[in-house]
Amino acid sequence: MILTKFVEVTVRANTLNYYNDLGYNIKIAEKIKVSIEHLSKGSHKKIKCKCDICGTIKETIYRDYLQSINKYNIYACSPKCTQFKNRK
Repeated sequence: MILTKFVEVTVRANTLNYYNDLGYNIKIAEKIKVSIEHLSKGSHKKIKCKCDICGTIKETIYRDYLQSINKYNIYACSPKCTQFKNRK
């Protein structure tokens, strides 16, 4: 479960059109506060999330969080929690 609601992003040339398409009227090198839902799927921004197995709160990269959700349908904070889920 994601606990972070917003993150600050510096707009680069490769993300300018992405954020402008979402309704932000911005320029390159501008810092903006965006909702987690508006981050690109490959974003390296760190977010706080809670492990779905043990409840540990951990800071992880958004892209890695999405990979865990897509692969296991849950967020597991460690290989130990992943193994526990697989045993069930």
